[in-house]
Amino acid sequence: MKRRRLSPEKRLERLRKKFEHWRETKVGHPPIPKELWAGAVELAGTFSINKVSKTLGISNTDLKKHLEDTVGPRKRKKTPKPAFVELGLPPSAAASECVVELTHPGGATMKISLTGEKAEILAALGEAFWRQEG
Repeated sequence: MKRRRLSPEKRLERLRKKFEHWRETKVGHPPIPKELWAGAVELAGTFSINKVSKTLGISNTDLKKHLEDTVGPRKRKKTPKPAFVELGLPPSAAASECVVELTHPGGATMKISLTGEKAEILAALGEAFWRQEG
C-alpha cells in the first residue's frame, strides 16, 4: 500500500509536537537531538527560517547555523548589471538649433546646421569638448 506524503504544514506541526515532547521529557539541559535539528533544517527549505524557528521555539541564529552546516551558506541572488544604459535627454519646449562651422587651413569652409534632438546632443558634446582642459 502506498503511503501519502504529509503536507509541509502538517510536517511542521508534527515536528513542533516532537520538540514539545522532547522539552517535556528531557532531564537537565541536553542539546537538541540531531534528528530534531535535521527536521528543522529540512523544513527551512520549504518555509522561512523565521517561521520554522518561531513554530518550533528555537533560535533563528541556531537554525541558520545548522542550515549552513548542512547545505552551506544561503546566497542572495545577484541582479545582473545592465550591459547598456540609455541616457535620455529632456525634451525641450522649443526646437533647438546648433550650427557647426569648420574652416580648412586652405580657406575652405563648411557649415552644418542641425535642429531638434540632434542639435541638443551636438551642443552637449561641444560644451563637453570646450570644458576639457589641455
